[in-house]
Amino acid sequence: MPFLAPSFARLPPLAYLLDDQVEPRRKIARHLGVSFRTLQRY
Repeated sequence: MPFLAPSFARLPPLAYLLDDQVEPRRKIARHLGVSFRTLQRY
């Protein structure tokens, strides 16, 4: 089941949020339960 964020959440883009993280992107993807490729597409 794909993740669908509510449109009214007014959250910044995921790339902006991930830029602030120090963990490798692959580890973040594993934590979120998605593939690395899916995380890149988000």
